[in-house]
Amino acid sequence: MANIRISQLPSAQTAITGTELVPIVQNGETVQTTVSAIVNSPVQTQTFLTINNEPTLPNSRYLAVGAGLSLADGGAQSSYAITPVGALASLVNAGQGFMVKSSGTSLVNRSIAISGNGLSIVNGDGTTGNPTIALTNNVANLAGASGTGLLAIAGNNALSTVTIVGVANQISITNGNTSPVIGIASNPIFPGTASITLPSGGTGARPSGINGMLRYNSDLNALETYANGAWGTIVSGSGVSSFSAGTTGLTPSSGATGAVVLAGTLNASSGGTGISGTLTGIPYANGTSAYTTATTAQLLTLLGTTPIANGGTGQTTASSAFNALSPITTTGDLIYGSSANTSSRLPIGTTNQVLTVVGGIPAWGSVAGVAVTSFSAGSTGLSPAAPTSGAVTLSGTLAVANGGTGLSSTPANGQIDIGNGTGFTRTTLTAGTGISITNSSGSITIAINGTGEVTSFSGGTTGLTPNTPTGGAITLSGILNPVNGGSGVAGTLTGILYGNGTSAYTTASTAQVLSLIGTLPIANGGTGITSFGTGVQTALGQNVTGSGGFALAVSPSFTTPILGVATATSLTIGTLTYTPANALITAQSSATAYNQVIIQNSNNGATASADYIVNNNNSTDSTYYGDFGMNSGGFTGSGAFNAPNTVYLTATTGDLAIGTTTANAIHFVVNGGTTDSATVNGTTGVWTYASTINGSITGNAGTLTLSAGSGATNYITYSSSATGNVSQFTSSGLTYNATNTALTGGINGGTF
Repeated sequence: MANIRISQLPSAQTAITGTELVPIVQNGETVQTTVSAIVNSPVQTQTFLTINNEPTLPNSRYLAVGAGLSLADGGAQSSYAITPVGALASLVNAGQGFMVKSSGTSLVNRSIAISGNGLSIVNGDGTTGNPTIALTNNVANLAGASGTGLLAIAGNNALSTVTIVGVANQISITNGNTSPVIGIASNPIFPGTASITLPSGGTGARPSGINGMLRYNSDLNALETYANGAWGTIVSGSGVSSFSAGTTGLTPSSGATGAVVLAGTLNASSGGTGISGTLTGIPYANGTSAYTTATTAQLLTLLGTTPIANGGTGQTTASSAFNALSPITTTGDLIYGSSANTSSRLPIGTTNQVLTVVGGIPAWGSVAGVAVTSFSAGSTGLSPAAPTSGAVTLSGTLAVANGGTGLSSTPANGQIDIGNGTGFTRTTLTAGTGISITNSSGSITIAINGTGEVTSFSGGTTGLTPNTPTGGAITLSGILNPVNGGSGVAGTLTGILYGNGTSAYTTASTAQVLSLIGTLPIANGGTGITSFGTGVQTALGQNVTGSGGFALAVSPSFTTPILGVATATSLTIGTLTYTPANALITAQSSATAYNQVIIQNSNNGATASADYIVNNNNSTDSTYYGDFGMNSGGFTGSGAFNAPNTVYLTATTGDLAIGTTTANAIHFVVNGGTTDSATVNGTTGVWTYASTINGSITGNAGTLTLSAGSGATNYITYSSSATGNVSQFTSSGLTYNATNTALTGGINGGTF
């Protein structure tokens, strides 16, 4: 080795790590050391600057700058420059004067300037001294003025004090040279030769009166003054000589003088109702004479055919009305009342069956016969009142409680039926003071008599104005009260007028119209009855032809059913909160607890059950159907499907699929528990059980736990992991390798 030069040695094959040995001469003696020792010696203690951060030089420092400065390296043999930037660079390059920072990186020169007259400025940019702002012209004169008073411009840039004075007997002025108060002189004399214009406005614009007020009333077209606590017209020319309401129905109807008070009833041709007092109900106008209380027939004519949504049928004949309301869906179906105000469908029976009553509701069965044995009108006032058989002739007078009048006499001319609290009294109207009544066949004429002389006019308590005695040119306005034959309404109502007997008319609501109409007859789209039962058969069913349209009460008492054809394709109860597709039956209600659809078979027989069946296009009575049902309490047979009281879900001639169509789990719960007995994960399909599974399970299990049996308890856990020896057991060193299916280790205690 002594004769080999360093250059003759082979090159290093790997990177230097620092542990390599190298020879050095120290104190005249050749010794060994390592590469890392050479690198770390000597230890550097001096500090010095570098251009950049040098991690290998721990004592080095490098330059850095803050905002407004930048560093620039000119490269080898050049300079390293620190240069101002942004606003600082802008300041260095700026000219003389005030500087303003106009942005985040810029400064600009500014100077103080003035605008308008009255000011001057010297050295606005501050370059030769401080800026000086001074007042000039009238502004300077105002600043130099002394004393108190009003100032006026007397000439070019000159101000002087002045005093305001008024015209004698026209304008009075006090404090004319300080705070002037200008007013009209006492007892003024108005100059000029034309006119003075007074305040003008309608009657409604009158102010709160003070004796001596004078104004022009644009409603009355006259001057008026407030004197002795009241407004009065200053008559120019001739005033009102007499007043007559003419043929309006109001009084006086002929020329009258003096203090005139308006009374009477405004007739229909003059915009009133022609009625003295307030009608109870809806006023009805016939186009010529006075309003009357609308009769049921008149209201029905106005209403036309009432739709189902308003309590009608939407039809005009009994046959179509019955079909519109009928819930039946199949030929031969019957309608019966299953509970109060609830109609239900009874499917058609089989050949030779007859209609009977079972448990208070109708049912088809084998009964010898059903027939009416007797008839009684009961307490309606009609006879016979006792059960009568054979040919029955109805007679008598229908009582008030049953929709009649209780009166059997024929009314004379002008007689009307008036309720007396228990029934009706048939009588004629009695004329009051100034009223004459003429009774004719089918009509009553009421007239008002009266004479007088007009000295003034007042609308009194009729609602019309003026309502205090007033002379001059009278203009009638206001709103006529209902008690005087008006409506009490400003403007025109939209709809049918409704009077409540006391106050102004209103637009009649649907409920008010229906209350006045009472029971809507068939001809106007109603049923002619007020409750469901045998009355539907009487009112609607007699005109039904064909089969499938029979109405039935809970306890029927008739002989010959008349059937009609049902055309409905779906049944809807209530209104769903969404729109379903292809729905045959929908039912909706809002209940604070729960709502139900119930199918009950109350029979306790060994083969009795209640079932809900679904079919498809291949279904027969014994194939291709799904069955959700419940066995009776006395059901007998073998197997779970035949146990008594069992609820079951089965599929026949087809598979039964149970699951979820979205990522939602399936839960199995018993005994109303709060913890699942078993759960199928909605994403992975993995089963989770709440307790130990005893026995064998075949299938692909993600994780399966088995008990070791008697003795000391050991567990084996089979893992779905496919790589390596993954220890999954929980006791005593037993390992199952899922790759090579090898079971290694020992079982500590018990049997496996």
